[in-house]
Amino acid sequence: MFDPWCPTCSARVLLTARRLLSLDPTPTGHRARLRCWCGTTVAMDVDRLGPVDAEGAVSSLTAA
Repeated sequence: MFDPWCPTCSARVLLTARRLLSLDPTPTGHRARLRCWCGTTVAMDVDRLGPVDAEGAVSSLTAA
């Protein structure tokens, strides 16, 4: 689930992965491009959840 700000709706919107257009890597995680329910394309930065193993899966998270 994603909750980007939509400037057309003037609100945060809750979007499922079906609304995902692209997921591009950045130095700190990823940038998700999504299509809002109103049709506007919005973007949001998604931080990494934790360390990634050799197969690309997120390893178990450690408590701080």
